[in-house]
Amino acid sequence: MRHFDDWVESFITYTEGLQSPELFRRWAAITTIACALQRKTFANVSTQVLWPNMFVLLIAGPGIGKSNAIKTARHLLKQVARVALTPARITPRAFYHELEASQAEKETIEEIEELYTHASLAGMIDEFSVFVRPNATEFMCDLADLYDCTALFEYKTSTQGENKAYNCLINLIGGATPAYLKEAWTATVLGQGFPARCIVVYSDDKIQVEMDLDTTRELTPDSEIVDESMEENLVLDLRTIADLKGKFIWTVQAAKELVGWENLGMPPIPEDERLKDYITRRKVHVIKIAMATCAARDDGMGITLSDLETSRDLLLETERLMLQAIEPLGASPYRDAMILVRKFVTGMHKRGHSTVPENRLRQILINEVDPVRINHILNEMVLANWLDCTGEAPGRRFFPGSVE
Repeated sequence: MRHFDDWVESFITYTEGLQSPELFRRWAAITTIACALQRKTFANVSTQVLWPNMFVLLIAGPGIGKSNAIKTARHLLKQVARVALTPARITPRAFYHELEASQAEKETIEEIEELYTHASLAGMIDEFSVFVRPNATEFMCDLADLYDCTALFEYKTSTQGENKAYNCLINLIGGATPAYLKEAWTATVLGQGFPARCIVVYSDDKIQVEMDLDTTRELTPDSEIVDESMEENLVLDLRTIADLKGKFIWTVQAAKELVGWENLGMPPIPEDERLKDYITRRKVHVIKIAMATCAARDDGMGITLSDLETSRDLLLETERLMLQAIEPLGASPYRDAMILVRKFVTGMHKRGHSTVPENRLRQILINEVDPVRINHILNEMVLANWLDCTGEAPGRRFFPGSVE
């Protein structure tokens, strides 16, 4: 028996005194439920099976409260033993180990005939820039593959061995600044799969919370708020949600509304070229949110018209603000330095020098950018076809690429 009629709304009430925008707290709640559901619940859409996983990025400047929302949700989820949760700070290599270690014991799911195992992993990472660094394009590609819930994921290195995981499902929520997005999501990265799979949640709503100087009140290590009875009941309901398994069923009204909205083109559509790949996944996002919204209410696993409308409204509100988060995207923060290097290489080529040694380009860049970014800049220029090269770093030789 549930203690609350709606876990999401109860989480919003529980975090009322938290210095964090309601939109951030609502997404933290939705993601928490998705983490609890794992890859043992699903919804069928035509011939496609959709699992309740999502990548959510809370984007705001310092002091808005993205970390507060994530830490509070994480504090509750840590108390659900069935959920595999990564450390708050984790490297990509450790992430692969955690994924392999999350492989669950085989269990019976009614709609799946054979005994079933899955590797469901939750990441609640308030400093997302530490987890996915701006130049980690290979890791972003791996995350994009994992978002699609691959049946087998393998990762090998020549020095640290191999990791394998079967029937993967990854849920991620992270906090980052607009400056991180500008640096990490370059024009090249925007054309790849990871950004299109992320729901970017932006807010600049700075919440003013009345100062509480009650010295008898204890705070938990991970959370800034304590209501012990409400926290206990939220955790108990979350454990109940984590026990759900099987297929979500659509009510007739919900199915008709979703089909009708899709036939209309799912308006309003965000008008921005940089979101063109994201737009193709909006229906999938709504369905995944609807699974979490449904599970927040009860154990029946029947997605109602109200569940769908609530989920769609949340996504549309998020998309309305999303454009503010992506406004600086597509223009590399190192564009001026890149133009300088390209002009130099092109000029040398015109003067009869077929290639330019890498150390010469490093001498130019070291006066323009942080030295630790030089490899990233040269690699980005090659990926964008601004330059081409032969050999291996740091002894490469560069010549003009195909892009003028």
